[in-house]
Amino acid sequence: MRKVLLGLAASTALVAAAGAANAASFAVSYFEVPNNLGGDFGICCSSPPATSVNISLGAALGPDGMPVAESGSTAIDVDATTHEVLWWTAGAGIVATGTGTLPLPLPLTNMFPPNSTGGGNGSFFETAILSGNFTGSGAPASLSVSSDDDAYVYLDGHYIGGNPGVHGTQTAVLDLGSLTGLHSLKVFYADRAQVDANLAITGVGLDTLSGAPEPATWGLMLVGFGGLGAMLRRRRAQGALTA
Repeated sequence: MRKVLLGLAASTALVAAAGAANAASFAVSYFEVPNNLGGDFGICCSSPPATSVNISLGAALGPDGMPVAESGSTAIDVDATTHEVLWWTAGAGIVATGTGTLPLPLPLTNMFPPNSTGGGNGSFFETAILSGNFTGSGAPASLSVSSDDDAYVYLDGHYIGGNPGVHGTQTAVLDLGSLTGLHSLKVFYADRAQVDANLAITGVGLDTLSGAPEPATWGLMLVGFGGLGAMLRRRRAQGALTA
């Protein structure tokens, strides 16, 4: 039994360490968009793409979990049936390039492909989905988002604001209210024109924000649980032989 308890303690420590590593952070999925794909991204000439996405406050994410363009939008890369914006969907030239985590607060960082490690957007543009869950304490919470270009913020699957359009670095401060219980946050980012690709996020009252464990974390957890299972099986076998 002592071995089982030690194994349980070790496994619990692994899970706790993984949770601590992900505390106050977003899980992020990265995408790479080639120049002039569809017409919503471009490096040509002195003017940025003229396309825009209008989203009504309170609008829900679409059936595939993407922002939905409302009437008046001029974005080209939109699903004809669901009206979801396709900037964060692999296919038709857009490539999913990887996943990772980003801290909260996120300092002003260059979101250049691939996976925010590049030095510019001369041929490709980066889009990203940042997601996490947090537990509201009942105290006022808020999120400050600075971006160049588009950033769309969703609380519990509903749009609460951001910095839509192609522009220099702009900042939106979003009041999340005095929440209790578990809630989800998503930030959809898109760099659509040269030269910058900036994103910065600061949260108030979001100390528990955490993205889903990365595959490596799940692997550690499974190893721990597998070890526990092996110990229990050996103990049962020894008990049967003694009987």
